[in-house]
Amino acid sequence: MRKAIAFLCIVLFSIAAVGCDSGKNTSTVAGHIFSSSDVYSLLKIPPTEDASFRSIPVAREGEVVVYYGGWNIDQLEQAYGEDIAWWYQISKEEVQKWPTPKIGYYRVVFSIPGTKGLNYEEQTKVLHEIKPDFEPAPALVAITAFLAHNKATHSLPPGRVASYVYHRCRETLPEGARAHIALEKEMKYPLLRFDYQHQTLAATKYCP
Repeated sequence: MRKAIAFLCIVLFSIAAVGCDSGKNTSTVAGHIFSSSDVYSLLKIPPTEDASFRSIPVAREGEVVVYYGGWNIDQLEQAYGEDIAWWYQISKEEVQKWPTPKIGYYRVVFSIPGTKGLNYEEQTKVLHEIKPDFEPAPALVAITAFLAHNKATHSLPPGRVASYVYHRCRETLPEGARAHIALEKEMKYPLLRFDYQHQTLAATKYCP
């Protein structure tokens, strides 16, 4: 009986771990994986914890794996040394009210296939059909992933569906709209209030 219970616990733990594919706890910037030390170094942001105990997930095709340490938009801007957001029809005060995402590693997909031009509910349905363990991306995690990738490689992250596309995130803005980010190599990060017809959904999987 005890052996059966122990085996069941191992199986349940394995099931819970599926989707993160933890690898060695090393820095692998070239593989679209940005460890805590990579992020601290690239973005010049003060360490928020000793993250050496965390396992670093493997980045699958079209993904960026990034460590997020609980910082807000002000801390990112201060560390990065310049404004990283283009405030269009949204105030920074609204962004500062957003819930802080969990600290840890995230697998980030900037453009979920088949979500271009859909509304948020339709995009979420498509997301859960093809990636049931992912959720719409927290904007601060997506911003961290983009800044780290752009700083390290001077190129756009993988998974892009066009040279310039808006990506919807999970945060709700006034009047029920959602936050958008735009990925463009030479421009800052816009956080937009209104909905474009050509946006795709950005998504993440949290890997504790």
